[in-house]
Amino acid sequence: MALLVGRFFLVPGLLVAAHLFVGVGNAAPGVKAIHAGLFLRQTNAETAYVAPVLASDVFIEVIAGIAKVTVRQRFRNPSKLWLEGVYVFPLPEKSAVDRLRLEVGGRLIEGEIQEREVAEKTFREAAKAGRSAALLSSKRPNVFSTAVANIAPGDEILVEIRYQDQVLLRDGSYSYRFPLVVAPYYTPNDPKPTVSAPSPFVDQDGVNRNVKFLAPSEEELSGGRDMFGPVRKPGTGFLNPVSIAIFLHGRNAKASVKSSNHAIDIQDLDSDLTLITLSEGPIPTDRDFVLSWKPTAESSPTASVFAEEWDGSRHFLVTVTPPDAGSWPDDRQPRDLILVLDKSGSMAGSAIDQAKAAAVTAISRLREADRFNVILFDDDAHSFFPSARSATSENVENILYGLDRVNGGGGTNLVGALREALRLQPAHDRLRQIIFLTDGASSEDEQFLRLLKRQLHRNRLFTVGVGAAPNSYLMVRAAQLGRGTYTYIDNASQIEEQMGALFRKLEKPALTDMKIAWRTGLGSEAEIYPSHLPDLYIGEPVSFLVRLPLATPYLASMSLEPMGNEIEVSGSLKGERWHQMVDISNVKPVAGVAALWAREKVADLKNRLLFEREDEETLRREIVPTALRYQLVTEYTSLVAVDRSTVSRPQNSSLHRSEIKRNLPFGMGYEKIWDKTVAPKMMHMAPVPSELLQDVSFRRAIGLPATASPAAERLVWGGILLLLGSLVCSVVVFGRLPSTEAIS
Repeated sequence: MALLVGRFFLVPGLLVAAHLFVGVGNAAPGVKAIHAGLFLRQTNAETAYVAPVLASDVFIEVIAGIAKVTVRQRFRNPSKLWLEGVYVFPLPEKSAVDRLRLEVGGRLIEGEIQEREVAEKTFREAAKAGRSAALLSSKRPNVFSTAVANIAPGDEILVEIRYQDQVLLRDGSYSYRFPLVVAPYYTPNDPKPTVSAPSPFVDQDGVNRNVKFLAPSEEELSGGRDMFGPVRKPGTGFLNPVSIAIFLHGRNAKASVKSSNHAIDIQDLDSDLTLITLSEGPIPTDRDFVLSWKPTAESSPTASVFAEEWDGSRHFLVTVTPPDAGSWPDDRQPRDLILVLDKSGSMAGSAIDQAKAAAVTAISRLREADRFNVILFDDDAHSFFPSARSATSENVENILYGLDRVNGGGGTNLVGALREALRLQPAHDRLRQIIFLTDGASSEDEQFLRLLKRQLHRNRLFTVGVGAAPNSYLMVRAAQLGRGTYTYIDNASQIEEQMGALFRKLEKPALTDMKIAWRTGLGSEAEIYPSHLPDLYIGEPVSFLVRLPLATPYLASMSLEPMGNEIEVSGSLKGERWHQMVDISNVKPVAGVAALWAREKVADLKNRLLFEREDEETLRREIVPTALRYQLVTEYTSLVAVDRSTVSRPQNSSLHRSEIKRNLPFGMGYEKIWDKTVAPKMMHMAPVPSELLQDVSFRRAIGLPATASPAAERLVWGGILLLLGSLVCSVVVFGRLPSTEAIS
């Protein structure tokens, strides 16, 4: 079996106040991709040193639908050795990372954006020379890594990262997700994946000089590591507790502010500014932080336009919300609903319970005219029925019975599950909707997306992320490519609400072939991303980013309102043309729009490499200038900060390097992922109806071998009945219970 692996924008006074919420962290295990803590250990000792976190703070400022986020992490080296640490952490999938700062010994070093190879060389040479340095790189669109070199014995360092991101507006509510943990990723056909040291650690001739690497621990050799490095076995606490402060600008309904995973305190600083902090102070980084809120009724937008001038161009973020559900036509077209449920080891625990409950909620909403099927997957994927069956009470009851017996275990073979889901295409008179319930903890992101793009055809795919730390990049990208929507279920209390909202979209027609039009003369000059707008569902706004060069004659003499007072949104609704004029006269200047536009352009170019198989070097020549111009960390560019004012480490001292160990996400079972000595769980002891055990598809779907029979269960139940019979006979014949020896 393959293993799982998967500018301070804040007002200075408010920053000082928020900083009071920061606490001292505790030494603890690390989690897959997240804590911003460094795991440091002496070379010739078994003792592990975790750099205590003096301040691990996240400041999120939300202005007009844009989140400006600063992550600050302070570390102290408690050993007598010179240390270098590497850590991996998550950020939102569309975050535009544009700043790195390093503070060592009172010196503040600003990071520079460079091509990745150049940045790695800069860092490598600085580390070798004994200078303090930091390198920030992108391992995936939502996973980043930082290396910090030459931390002096007993010294402290401060790493600060800044990025811009969009706030989600859906069904009249805003929400923002800040990821705190990355689950171990499944890598197929590689039972014990190893991670070599990052390239900055190796001289150009491939030899490491004056550097000592730590040998893997016994735990790491026997498991407990994935493509991102070692994962700490739970039991000794958590690495890098974090404090969070959020500043919401604008008139928001205070009573609507809530966090699905953490207790929060809410304070109105004035009529247009709300401060949200964590009630319990620093929290363990074992699940994502999610905040949601609603604007006051008078400020609820139907459309919004935010703008920023940057380097000779004007950049616009336009968000258009669809009309309310009452004006949206019903869709009575018969449909086939295909539920794909992840029952892999990373889902074992609370995540699979959430997924099963969500599936039950979905099935309970089906009409008899609908058809449905359920696909379960881990290393393999199996359908309950050979093809979709009518949603009769009998079929629904059989499916619900099977779901009750499902337990988690095995790998996250997303590609195999998608291939099974796309094996059949929809009939011409039916709509086929696929709902994928998973945490997405797999390294097969690109293979999954390529297969989806190639074989989707007339299917629609909707993703439901479950668990403490779903792979948001895969959830969002798959839904976009699948012409569906994505949903997150953070805990069991949200299942009914979130699945109800999803089904309101599934039961209404989508607006397809979306087009945006505005004042004549702008179209030829505009650079718009995403280049292909998604289908529009009820309650789902559509956003796009536009760049217009200021040098064009049309814009040369205009203020910050070049798009006119209205734009037209049009498309096809149930085969008929639909259009709506939207007022966008209120353009608000907001910093960060330009970086978001550049991030979306880079993502669009990467799509061409992923799906159209364009030459990578050609696309690289397009991506790198954009990333350098807008100061963005991408696959081809990195941020590097070097203290050039002084040499910190004496040349006769060795530099000791170590990977970070990561914590395991909340609710995830370590043994289900790595420990092969744990006996498999017995299934639910309710007897299996014999007619279901005759169904090979049913047996395979819930994890029974194709030749399974009820013999094992009958043996168990027979033994129980014999024991009960023995007890009854003893009481009747002898008037007393038999002794323990007699029973045995």
